[in-house]
Amino acid sequence: MSLSYREKTVWVSLLVSLILASYFGSQLQALFSVGPAVDATAVSALLLKIVIAFIVVEVVMHALLAMEEQEGADEPEDEREATFRFRANEWGYWCLSIGVIICIINELMNKQLAEGAAISDNPFFQSFGLAPLELKLVIVFWLSEIVRFSAHLYYYRKGE
Repeated sequence: MSLSYREKTVWVSLLVSLILASYFGSQLQALFSVGPAVDATAVSALLLKIVIAFIVVEVVMHALLAMEEQEGADEPEDEREATFRFRANEWGYWCLSIGVIICIINELMNKQLAEGAAISDNPFFQSFGLAPLELKLVIVFWLSEIVRFSAHLYYYRKGE
């Protein structure tokens, strides 16, 4: 079974997201393993580098994919593909919604805790639990996109 152009673009987006997310995660873990005093400038710089890398790699990969002769690339999306996209968006939306609620609850709990109260004995969890809300929301967004891409591919492969 050959892949359609739209399915290939979803694969590219998923793989780029997973590769950059794993790099970002390993760099964050290294930053947070230092202890509760994580340098906000270092986290911001890392986040900026990852966002720029994501945009550049996505654009380049999709441009390379578009250069190939693609059967059906210029055809409008059919009803089946639209259904796959809507179902996948629903999974991504639920992941994003739950993640945002968890971030808000975490922020409310952090405000209730006394200064320096530990979330766990593990320095990574201490630092990440007390990390800026913006960073947590970016991670939740990224996870929701990975869930959305994965669900989209699942529906393509399942074919219903």
